[in-house]
Amino acid sequence: MKPVYFNHDGGVDDLISLFLLLHMDDVQLIGVSAIGADSYVEP
Repeated sequence: MKPVYFNHDGGVDDLISLFLLLHMDDVQLIGVSAIGADSYVEP
C-alpha cells in the first residue's frame, strides 16, 4: 500500500480526485490539506 498525502486547492476537480483516492485499494491516504487556489507547496 502506498502512503499518499493529498494537497489540493479546494476546486471541484480536486474533490473528485480525492473521492477516487479514497476508493483505491492500493493507496493509504495519510492526510489531506487545502491551500489557496493555484498555489504551490515548496519542500
